[in-house]
Amino acid sequence: MSGRVEPPPSRATSFDSYQVTVSGVNSGFRAAMWTTNGAFSFSGLDPDDLYAVGWETADDVPSGWLGQDGSSSPNSRAVPPMSGLILRPTEWASVGGRIQLPPEVSLDEVELVVDVEGFGKHEGAYPRGSVRADGTFLVSGIEPGSTGYIKIDDRRDRLRGGWYTGSVTLSPVERSRSAIAAGDQDVLVVLEEAATIEGTVVLGDQSPAESFDSLKAKAHGIGDEFVEAVPVGRDGRFVLGGLVPSESYTVRVGGTTSQLVSVESPARVTAPGAVTLTTAGRTWITVRVSGPGVSAQSVGSVRAFDEAGVERGYASVDRTGTGRINGLQAGRQYRLQTSGGWSSGWYVGDGAVVQQRRANAVSVAAGGHAELVVVPQATLSGRLAPSRWTMVEYLDPETGELVDYGYVEGSDYTVDAPAGTYKILVDDTDESYAPSFYSEDGRSFVSFDEASEVTFEPQSTVEGVLLRGGRCASYSGRVELDDRFVEPEQVKLWSDAPGSIGEHTGWIGDPDPRFTVRGLAPGTYHVAIVYTDRVERQFPDVVIDGCTATTGVVLGDDPGLVQVEKPTLTGESRVGSELSVSTGSTAPAAESFDFEWRRSEARIPGADGPTYVPTMDDVGHPLSVVVTARRSGYRSVSYEVDHEDWVPAPEVRPGQVTVDGQVRVGGTLRAGVQGWPQDAVISYRWARDGWTIVGHDGPLYPLGADDVNARISVTATAQLPRHVPASAAVTTAPVELDFLLLEAPRLTTGAVVGTRLSVDELAWSAAPDATRFQWLRDGRAITGATAAQYTPVAADQGTRISVRITGKLTGFADVVATTSAVQVKRGVITERTRPTVSGTARVGETVRVTTGSWSPSSVTLSYRWLRDGVAISGASGPAYRLRVLDAHARVSVRVTASRPGFGSVSDVVAFNARVGKVRPDIGATFVRSDDRSRITARVTVAASGVSALTGRIRATVDSRSVWTTLRASAKGKVTLLLPARVKSGDIVHIEFTPTGDTSVGVMKRTVTRTVRGV
Repeated sequence: MSGRVEPPPSRATSFDSYQVTVSGVNSGFRAAMWTTNGAFSFSGLDPDDLYAVGWETADDVPSGWLGQDGSSSPNSRAVPPMSGLILRPTEWASVGGRIQLPPEVSLDEVELVVDVEGFGKHEGAYPRGSVRADGTFLVSGIEPGSTGYIKIDDRRDRLRGGWYTGSVTLSPVERSRSAIAAGDQDVLVVLEEAATIEGTVVLGDQSPAESFDSLKAKAHGIGDEFVEAVPVGRDGRFVLGGLVPSESYTVRVGGTTSQLVSVESPARVTAPGAVTLTTAGRTWITVRVSGPGVSAQSVGSVRAFDEAGVERGYASVDRTGTGRINGLQAGRQYRLQTSGGWSSGWYVGDGAVVQQRRANAVSVAAGGHAELVVVPQATLSGRLAPSRWTMVEYLDPETGELVDYGYVEGSDYTVDAPAGTYKILVDDTDESYAPSFYSEDGRSFVSFDEASEVTFEPQSTVEGVLLRGGRCASYSGRVELDDRFVEPEQVKLWSDAPGSIGEHTGWIGDPDPRFTVRGLAPGTYHVAIVYTDRVERQFPDVVIDGCTATTGVVLGDDPGLVQVEKPTLTGESRVGSELSVSTGSTAPAAESFDFEWRRSEARIPGADGPTYVPTMDDVGHPLSVVVTARRSGYRSVSYEVDHEDWVPAPEVRPGQVTVDGQVRVGGTLRAGVQGWPQDAVISYRWARDGWTIVGHDGPLYPLGADDVNARISVTATAQLPRHVPASAAVTTAPVELDFLLLEAPRLTTGAVVGTRLSVDELAWSAAPDATRFQWLRDGRAITGATAAQYTPVAADQGTRISVRITGKLTGFADVVATTSAVQVKRGVITERTRPTVSGTARVGETVRVTTGSWSPSSVTLSYRWLRDGVAISGASGPAYRLRVLDAHARVSVRVTASRPGFGSVSDVVAFNARVGKVRPDIGATFVRSDDRSRITARVTVAASGVSALTGRIRATVDSRSVWTTLRASAKGKVTLLLPARVKSGDIVHIEFTPTGDTSVGVMKRTVTRTVRGV
């Protein structure tokens, strides 16, 4: 057998990655080889045998078998040994398509995942794909020639996910999905926004806020759709997302552990909607455990039992000794039992040590408090015979009530035991050995009444206890029943005697229906046959005496009714359609039959006849019926029949959709519906040549340029709560073309002097050959304004600007349209960088202001200097010399920019500090008086910026002073006759004190001068 492999085009260089196999049909021969440059050859084959030829690959190409013309086939085709075989492997196939989002949702807001199921698996798993930025998706790695299903989910729950149904919609119900073929690349899926259920959990009045921390909300929807549980917030609120709009869901809230107060009864709501789940009437019991049994290492629990003895809750208690049993019904009484890290016992009153007997227990009302005192556990040790994994149970010696238990393994054992007095039961966990009570004399298979009592003191050890067990008795025989009966599976024996925990069973053989039930201790047992289809038939009790085997039992002579023919269920499992169940037949014939219809295993009130008509309450649930046959003097027999299908949501009755309007560009199509219920919610999907038109989901659709020559269709879908939607569609003839503007032209922005105006994008029914513009001022053409854009000038301020547009297309009349006129507003001058003031803030100094920068740049600037915010007369240039009156003031300048058509804008800039006083310069020269008996000082005072100084000048020599007044007319010069006896070399202190207006801007100053040259 020889030939060659022709790989797919994309794998043309991968000749050596193929392993070819041949398998003999009759000889069982099998061989395999890797190809060399694509060639293969097998020798030693039987010429009379047929062989299946296949290939596997190390490359990303699917394996296959030789099919017709060498192509890949999922099934083998046997051929005789031959040469020249051509094997043509195929590549993995793919499926793909496009996803259309709702208009208000973008891909950035969602996280879409595309899964496929049902196709041939690639490397043991189904492939997965993601959605690209353009909305397309591709899932590769699919078995060629296979079919499967597509499922799309949004991990952020913004969009509704589900199975592709063969149309553009999704369904959350798996059985509603439609198969597609590998290689299909034209799948269109239109996603819709998901609904949410917003709920609030209301706990009991005493519930602390932290109770919410461990609660989760979950929902069960139509079919088999489950919504992932979400946590409940600290305020009791929760949001379940990703739901199907207008569908019904069952909402539950429960704790992450069984300890929390939870809502047991579900609420049925329709999404989108809101629901309040309340635990009003549910409360707890607070417990405190103390005593020598509570240590740093001990961890136990306190359990609550109702009046019927059913456990209703528990609280874990550590070394802190406190706990709370949640989820209890207000107004009820409970009995409390401790177990775990200390001795088991029942609450008998606050502050009292717990007791082992249930009859002594004191009830506690829900919402109450209990203080329990516990003692340490004891220890039991000894030998176990035979050595195996065994349960050791401690029973009340008077009532036989189970108080506590433990497990032992091996011949030598040590196990914890509760303090108190008990009878000890050894109970084999796999039922091979009979249960037996401990006896001091070492006997096996001791009954409860014969058992020895053992007393355990707290923290003590009872040693040397021999616990014996053994197989003891067995019960065996055969089942002889009519072949028409349902196939029996097991024989079951159980006892009501104290210490008889559980059941003992034996399998019934096939085809020889023998059985053996082992591990039976002496006592009385009930006997029953368990069938494969939920039927259980009870036989007369049997007494096991000692450890003698009971053999030769024949089970078949049963006085109970026997189900000969099973009941059958007929009819469609849908709302409004009658279901009917037959009674079947029994041996002997039954005299009467009872019927109990069930919804998800729960009894349907009032449904107790042989027929039942499903209602809306049954939607999304499986239905079944239990038929019970009765006859006087015989035990009844019951049989439950399931319907194969869950009750689906009913369909909205069919309707029709019509379309009116001119099928030409510029026209508007109007969809109408008839035949659907008046309360149905109608939605529309418009499509262009089969592709959905995004953003158009109403009954009207305006035809545009994109629709030319296309066929427009509309699909109307009618929805009712808890119904399967119904759809109808209609398609138009090809859309004809008209040359026109589909929308009135409009300016992109308001008109402002200096701001460019343009026309918004024009919506033509067909692209024009040329488009012309003429801008208008108060309806008159503006000379030279024929471009697509125009910038208003100063002359346009206060006028109304518009533009006339002319479109030209060969073969059609010109289309002329004018935009609405808008009034031109004054332009706005913007200060880009502020002016700044520079210079020294001191009287006499000159300061200057920069121009800053403005938009537009061609503006006229004016200045006005301010003293403490008040304009300074005559100070209107870019520079200003500080005056005496400016001392101590804040000097600023207002810079104003203006331009015709724009108005003006001003900015005031200032020094950071006030203007300071000027420091005067004082000079002095000394001369002799006319009579040469005294010295005269000629003093000059000057201050920058001050032309007429006034003040007082004092000259002091050796504490002797003379002074004079400086008047404005003196122009800063005075003469003083120094005191007598002043001579050359003396020091003279000259002080100038400003007066009048001079004192505002000039500082007081004193200088020292030496008398010289006289």
